[in-house]
Amino acid sequence: MTLEITKAPVFHPHIPRAVWALGLSSMLSKIASVINYSIVPLYISNVLGASTMTVGVLEGFVEALSLFLRMFSGSLSDIIHKRRNIIAVGYALSIISRPFIALSTTVEGVFFARCLDRVGNGFEASPREALIGDYAPKNIKGACYGLRETLGRFGSTIGSIITIGLLWFTANNYSFVFFFGMLPTSLALLVLILFVKDKPPQELKVKAERLTFTEWKASIRKLPMSFWLIIFMSGNFMLASFNSSYLVLRTESTGLPSYMIPIVMVTQNLATSLCAYPIGFLSDKMDRRILVGIGFLFVGAANFFLATAWGPAGVLFGVFLWGLQVGMTQSLLVTLIADTCHHEARGTAFGIYYIVNGVCILSSNVLVGFLWDYISPEVAFMASGFIATVACLWLPFIHKPQRKH
Repeated sequence: MTLEITKAPVFHPHIPRAVWALGLSSMLSKIASVINYSIVPLYISNVLGASTMTVGVLEGFVEALSLFLRMFSGSLSDIIHKRRNIIAVGYALSIISRPFIALSTTVEGVFFARCLDRVGNGFEASPREALIGDYAPKNIKGACYGLRETLGRFGSTIGSIITIGLLWFTANNYSFVFFFGMLPTSLALLVLILFVKDKPPQELKVKAERLTFTEWKASIRKLPMSFWLIIFMSGNFMLASFNSSYLVLRTESTGLPSYMIPIVMVTQNLATSLCAYPIGFLSDKMDRRILVGIGFLFVGAANFFLATAWGPAGVLFGVFLWGLQVGMTQSLLVTLIADTCHHEARGTAFGIYYIVNGVCILSSNVLVGFLWDYISPEVAFMASGFIATVACLWLPFIHKPQRKH
C-alpha cells in the first residue's frame, strides 16, 4: 500500500532516500565533531599544559591536512566510482581517533589522534557532496543540498548542547566525553552502510570501468568556464568569512557571562539549520544567483551589527544574521558547483571548491586578526562586509543553470 501526499509537504516528497541518509549521517558526524572540536583545545591547555601557540599550530596543521585530502578523496571517488566506500573509510578513521585522544597523556599523542580525525574528515566531505549530486534530481537539487546543510548544522547545534551537558555532568571528565564521541560517528557509519549505495555507472551514463589517469585529466579539462567562475566567486566571498572564534570574542567583549558564551555557537548553528533547506527549496523555483546575492549582502548586515552593537542582544542578533547567511550561501554554492560539473569530475570539482575556500578562509582569518589587533574589531567586521559585497559583482557572469522539470 502506498501513501499519496495531497498537501504541500514540509520536505519535498521526491528527495531520494540516499540523500536523506547522507544528511542523517552528516548530522550524526557533526554531533561527534563538535564534541571533539570544542574540548580538544581545553584538554591540551588545561590538562596537558600546552601553550596557546601549540594549540594554534596543531589545529592549523590538521585543518590544512583535511583540506588537501578533500581534493584527493574527491578525485579518487571519480576514478574508482566508489564514493560510499571512501566516505565509510573517513567515518571509520574518525571513530578510531576518539580512543587515542581519550587515552593520550602527551601533546604528541593528541596530535596523532587529531590527524587521524581530520584525515577521516578529508575523506568524507568531497565524496559525500558528489554522491548527493549523483542522486539529486535536477529540478530539486537545491532542496537536496539544502536538506543536507540543515541536518548537518542541526547536528552542530545538538553537539554544542551535548558538550555543555556532558562537561557539567562529568565535572569536566574529558576522557569520558571523547569516548562518548565514538557513538554518533558509529551510528553515522551504520546509516551509511545500511541506506546508501553508489549510483550505478549506467544510470550516470559513465563507463563502468575505473578511469585511467589520462581520462581523469581529460574530465577535468572538460569542466566548463561557468564552474571556474563560481570557484573564483566563492573564493572572493570566503575572503569575507572568518572563524567563529571572532564571534565568541566579540560577544564576550559585551560582558556576557562566561557560562553563557556557548550560546553563540548554538545561535549561529540554529539559524543556519533553520535557513538552509527553505533557501535550497526556493532556489529550485527561481534564479539561484539572486538568492546567492542576498546571502552575500546578509554578511554586510551581520557585520554591521557585530561592529556597532554595544550590548549582548545586538551582537547576538548579528550572530543570528551571520548564521542565516551561512545557511544561504553554503548550500547554494555547493548546488551551483553541482549544476555546472559533470559526473566524471564531480568529486574532483568539490575537492577544488574545498581547497580554494579553505585557503581563502585561512587568509581571511589572518586579515581579520590583523585588523582586530592593530586597528579595531569594528574595522575588521566592516572590511569583511565590504569584501562580501564585492563578491556580488561576479553574479552577472554566472550562467543561469538549465533545469529539467
